[in-house]
Amino acid sequence: MMDDLGRGNLRTVDWPVGEFRLLLRSGEEVMVELPSDELFFLLGDGVHQYVNSRTRNGLDLRAAPHALVMPSSEGKNQWRLWYGRMFLPPPDALHDVENGVTFGDLRRSLQEAWTSDGNVDGPGLTVGCSQGYRVHELRKLSQAPSSGGCASNQMQCWFRCMNYTQAANPGQCAAQGATVKCTNRRDEVSNGKHHGDYAPRCSNSTQPVRGSCSLPQVNANRPVGTTASGFEAFVAKQGRFVGRHDLLLDVQSAPEVVFLWRIADDLLNGTAAIEGALAFNGQVSWMAWGLENLGGKHNGMNGGRVVMGISSQDEEYPGLLGVHEYRIHYQMSSFNDWKTPYATPATCHSSVVSEGGYTVMHFKTNSIYGQPLNITSGSNRLLWSIRASSYMHVGKDSYHEGCRGGTRVRYRGGGQLHPWVVDFSDTTRRVVNPSATNQGGNGHDMNGLPYTSLPKLPMLAATMLVISNMMLG
Repeated sequence: MMDDLGRGNLRTVDWPVGEFRLLLRSGEEVMVELPSDELFFLLGDGVHQYVNSRTRNGLDLRAAPHALVMPSSEGKNQWRLWYGRMFLPPPDALHDVENGVTFGDLRRSLQEAWTSDGNVDGPGLTVGCSQGYRVHELRKLSQAPSSGGCASNQMQCWFRCMNYTQAANPGQCAAQGATVKCTNRRDEVSNGKHHGDYAPRCSNSTQPVRGSCSLPQVNANRPVGTTASGFEAFVAKQGRFVGRHDLLLDVQSAPEVVFLWRIADDLLNGTAAIEGALAFNGQVSWMAWGLENLGGKHNGMNGGRVVMGISSQDEEYPGLLGVHEYRIHYQMSSFNDWKTPYATPATCHSSVVSEGGYTVMHFKTNSIYGQPLNITSGSNRLLWSIRASSYMHVGKDSYHEGCRGGTRVRYRGGGQLHPWVVDFSDTTRRVVNPSATNQGGNGHDMNGLPYTSLPKLPMLAATMLVISNMMLG
């Protein structure tokens, strides 16, 4: 243990380092005495998936659920130092050769399930676990039941223990005749296990968190009679474009999101430019496309430079309607954190038009947020996304999503895992990522993996310690 003496001074002290506990096969939780001069190894869940199913002598090795319980630190400035490292297979390594499923596909399934709208029973959380286990986050920071396992100055919110603030704490809220609660910007009360713009706030609300598809929808009043052929007719009259990429297919394998372009006849600020359109078979809150930030968070989304158009029907940011250039924040994903348009944009002749239940964003440009596009030679790594669920002033968030038959689907593409590479000189029509078919309401997740047969993620036993560390609790 380390003692914090202040001003950056630390000293090693012989204080208790806590208890190491194991869950036995019988279900009994026991404390393990670990000698100070011995190295203790734990098997990971991979031994069950790799070894037990292939042994001849009936071995039954077990990844024991375990946890560390910290000692009381009252009156002490204690720090427990630890180091851990996980080694995973490369994202493009095949897990399921027959079906072409990669380890990257499986990890993305887990990530998307973990950051979804609080569906702790979703199939994605079984990835990496066998024997009926599922990923579970363990945050037993104290024994105070009223705080949900958090310290006295914290509460469970957004899958973590969040500190009270000067504006939102039990005393301050009580003075306002309210209670400090974990809420979102819609003043909906969370149990702490929801992802999004959640934080401790003073509130009297009793409204539980509603899913995105339970809110009033952008397409609720969409004109009747809209069809895939009607969308194609809408696309055909947008201009004399020569290049086309079908970015997303619907459940009938018809184009749902389309990117069109041509190299402009005239120059823009002395250099070549493209005239283009992003079209969607539906109505939107906003739509965007842009340049991937290679190596950035969320597969290159954070730090990306985008051309984004907000519908005139969305009232959340009245001063930002129409088309502008933005740069997504390097760490924060919410539009509210990067909503300042680029001061000297190249994008011009732009508009967002909704007609007959279909939407298109037009633009002409040769750079995005100061970064030139490769127009006449070379290629570009691009991103796209659309919000077609609720308007931002209704949902009080800006997530790229839509709803189909009451099922939430994610309208996005490109990035590290499924690169969208565009050479504007190559006008061959193609489907960018056939596996990205929008299968909301069709018994699939957004990776095209059936819910009923989501494969498990076997890893080397030594790499599974982090997963098994989350099973107890």
